[in-house]
Amino acid sequence: MLRVKSTVIVGLLCLGTFGCNKKIPECNALIKQLNDTSTVMEKETNSLSGSKQTKDALDKVAAVTKSETEKIAKVELTVPELQGFSKNYQTLLNDTVAATQAIGKAAGEADGVQEAVTKAQGGFVAASTKLNVACVKARKECAAVGDKLTRAPSITGMKPHEDAKKLEEYVASIASVDVKNADVKAAVGDIKKTVGEFAAALKKSSDVQADTEKAMKVMTEINAKEPALIKNINDFCQAG
Repeated sequence: MLRVKSTVIVGLLCLGTFGCNKKIPECNALIKQLNDTSTVMEKETNSLSGSKQTKDALDKVAAVTKSETEKIAKVELTVPELQGFSKNYQTLLNDTVAATQAIGKAAGEADGVQEAVTKAQGGFVAASTKLNVACVKARKECAAVGDKLTRAPSITGMKPHEDAKKLEEYVASIASVDVKNADVKAAVGDIKKTVGEFAAALKKSSDVQADTEKAMKVMTEINAKEPALIKNINDFCQAG
């Protein structure tokens, strides 16, 4: 998560009545708000850890970040450089909101997707067992169509999209198999049904994983940009 380090930004004081132009008070105003935002953001992001990164928790962080962005936007600035810094920082926070919401959405889907994968996998295993039992009783008929029926792919779950492709290729290979035995035929029908469900669940799992990785990459990029922006603000405000 994006965190503004409050100790990094140095506030300026407009002392006395001489040499106090718009730059100094506006620097102070922007810096104060950024430091206030830093305190709020750090409190919210520090509350997230491990199992606490639920959709509700992440949505809350996104809402707080959006609120802080609006506060920064309300800081009245007339110095062009400060206006640019403010807009750039708001962009970082808006990107943070989008990435946090994406991670939250994926977190909200993860449990349901995993449950669907587990259920579909169980159905596939049961259908495969049913087919093997049927082929023991109808060995000649199963042997007549070769190993297409019993050549089920090995599913590791490490690469769900590739696993889904293997399953689809398997069900395509048995689609043209013509069997007469009622038990074998019923088992093949179950295989086709459960393979479709298993492949769909694995694809969804892959999509959720990809969405999470994409959002996390964006968050990493945001965090990499933030120190340079803070440095630019500090350098500009401390320059004579």
